[in-house]
Amino acid sequence: MIKVAVIAGSAGATDKLNDYDVTGGNIQYYDIYDNKLKGNRILWMIRNMAMFIINIRKFDALLLIYVCKAHYIYAYIAKVFGVPTIAHWIGTDVYKLLHSKRKYPGLHKYTIHLACSNELQEELATKGVSAKVLIIEPGHISIDIAKMPELHAVCIYMPNGRELFYGYDILSKVINKYPQVDFYIVANNNSDLFPQPNAKMLGWISREEMDSLYNKISIVIRCVAHDGWSQIVTEGLFKGKEIIYNFSKIPYTRKAATFEQICKEMDDILLNPPTPCRDAHEYALKNHKPQMYSERMANEIRELLNV
Repeated sequence: MIKVAVIAGSAGATDKLNDYDVTGGNIQYYDIYDNKLKGNRILWMIRNMAMFIINIRKFDALLLIYVCKAHYIYAYIAKVFGVPTIAHWIGTDVYKLLHSKRKYPGLHKYTIHLACSNELQEELATKGVSAKVLIIEPGHISIDIAKMPELHAVCIYMPNGRELFYGYDILSKVINKYPQVDFYIVANNNSDLFPQPNAKMLGWISREEMDSLYNKISIVIRCVAHDGWSQIVTEGLFKGKEIIYNFSKIPYTRKAATFEQICKEMDDILLNPPTPCRDAHEYALKNHKPQMYSERMANEIRELLNV
């Protein structure tokens, strides 16, 4: 059995790899880093590093899902123990690399680089990083086409504290323009920012609750400063929803980056009653099944280890 140590900055990524395993258990992934801050930050970091040094020699490979500036230290330590490292860039990490005033140290310490989209691959290349494309597919949610509500409603993912990055300036105006449409705001409970009566603040919700939400909405809007491969966009395709997306190069999505463009797409959608986008669902089934992530990662690991 191949044992892969994982340091994941993407929620549930390790579980997805194990739960959708296509190798018959021949590759197992293990979280070896405590992402939850406990007590004093410095002591927490020292404890994590000590546990990493003690345990990394027990593994065949190290997988970093989300790459930060300091992660090269883990790659260096792994290399000392003969453990190759995979750096999987997923979105915001590339954004930070592009906008960093200081050069990222140790990018050459990683054995291979993966990027979560073609766009991220191209951006990494501008920093001298050669990466293969490997998309993190959605998981732990039904991939069946969802019900449609009687009236149009919208889902927006906008985490607390990152509202400007996730398009608050534009989307708050969109909410104002369509008072007859309910907008469900996921991962945010700041009602002061969304005083509109048609803005439904959901905060952080479970995967089961997210699955149920798709039965209440007909439209997903994503308007972000930078993106990798959006999970909520792919989920929306599976669910047969209309997708308005400012970084859209994905089939069956509507590209709109400005307030005026988003409103144009909204007006077009609202002309007709909610109807499932079955072609979008079929496209997602063919190209983005959850097990595809685990399958592609397994192939990369086998090639890396030459097994």
